[in-house]
Formats: sequence, structure tokens, C-alpha cells
Amino acid sequence: MKFQNTIKVLFVAIFGVVLTIGLTGCRSTKEITHKVVSGDVRKLESLLHQTYPFKTLDSKVEFKFNPKQGVGASMRGTIRMNKDSCILISIQPFAGFEAMKCLIVRDSIVLVSRLHKIYSVEKLSQYAFKEYVNISALQDVLTNRIFVPGDQNPNERKIARFDRFHKNDTEGFRWAENSYILDFILNKDNQYATLKAYRPEWDQQVLVNYSLFSAENDVDFPHSLVLTTEGLKENYNFQIQYLKPQFNTPTDFRFEIPSSYKKVTTKELFKRLQDLI
Repeated sequence: MKFQNTIKVLFVAIFGVVLTIGLTGCRSTKEITHKVVSGDVRKLESLLHQTYPFKTLDSKVEFKFNPKQGVGASMRGTIRMNKDSCILISIQPFAGFEAMKCLIVRDSIVLVSRLHKIYSVEKLSQYAFKEYVNISALQDVLTNRIFVPGDQNPNERKIARFDRFHKNDTEGFRWAENSYILDFILNKDNQYATLKAYRPEWDQQVLVNYSLFSAENDVDFPHSLVLTTEGLKENYNFQIQYLKPQFNTPTDFRFEIPSSYKKVTTKELFKRLQDLI
């Protein structure tokens, strides 16, 4: 498997949910839904972005990729986050050597290949789904938070727009628009365990499953995140395993690009990586 494809999947994992909700579809009518009541609102508030008790996350991680067809791969790295500010990802496929790093901030994605001494910058404003993309939503996907697309601090009126849904043994909270549905599904322990983003008419969806929860500052934090795509042009199964997460610790968020590095397009950067592994 090409290292290029592994890197691509990393960004599918980060942006897959947001990419999917930009598609067109309609609401499903098979489930039983009702507007949230006061108890539901309190549960939602405990799981929303603005109530997350951590300012920073710093963790060693293992990335595992299993395509629907082809050979899987795994590699180590790190993920660091500063709430509402940045996500810093380091990818280390060769015995701890940092082959590539990525910085995601409020308006941009910066990729650096240390192997080739090149970098690229992508502005989020260029994407058709830009109204839904913000640093908070991306952090929420990576840290098991329920979110309102395009609003990192929804008020009580906005929270009341959620529906509570039940289908067989499945229940949770639903955010439905004319063009997409987001289901935030609870497990038997009343933990938020699955995000399902989909458009029913097109039979396409992204699933994010959270597991291996542990109590961190009275909050259940999942050490395993598995993203699966279904019905898309290319389908993936991608896992992020948090190995040693640390919260609210002094964290180095420096992201320096040597002056000798050449700026290229992201397409060119991936092209330069295509012969690796």
C-alpha cells in the first residue's frame, strides 16, 4: 500500500463527517422521533463542545488503516490539540522518524513533508462545505463530543432543535437538515458511542465508533476511534488509538517550517510521496 493513500485516509478520518454532511438527501421517517425535553437538554449539554473540561490534549497514537480492498497499514504518531485553536498531527511511519506533519487551524490546513523538504497550505474557505467546517467540529469528532454544525457555542434555543430518536434497541440524539442527518447514538451505558452522518436517498454514510472509555476528570474519554465509510467512491476503515492521552498539561504547539522548504500544492506534495512504502 502507498504511503500517499495512508496519509489521504488520515484526512478522510478528520474531514469525512464534514464532507458527508455537505451532500444532498432527505430525512428518514422510519424511526420514532420527538423533540428533546428538559432532561435530554441536560444530557446534551454535558456532551457538547462548550462543556468539554479539557483545554489541551497531548497523546501518542497509533493509526490503523484497512481499505475495503487492498492491504492494510499501521503507523505511530502524535495528536495534540488546543481547544478552539489548533490540531497538530505528526505521522511517524519509520521507527519514530517524523515523515510528515499537519497543522489545522481555524482557516487553514498546513502539510509538511520532512522527507522532501516541501510544504503546502490549503484554505478551508475554498471548499463548498466551508459553512460547516470549523476547528471545534473537527476536535469534537476526535474527542467524542456532540456538535451543532457551524456553531461551536449553541444556545439553549439551538440545542432544543435536536430530536430524540428510538429505533429498535438504538437511541440517541438527531440533528436533521434538508440535506443531511447526524445521529449521535448512545450505548447501553448512556455514553455517546457512535456518530452516524448520512443522506438516506443516496445510501452513503460515515460512521465514527468510540470505545475503550476511561474516566478522565469525571468525563468518559474513548481511547479508540474507528471511522468507517460506506457507499462512497472509496470506502475505508480507519482507527485512531490514543495510547497515552494527557490533558491540560504544558504542551508544545510550535509548528516551524524551515526557510529552505519549498511551497507546493497539496496535490504535488502527495505526488512526491507516492513512491514511499
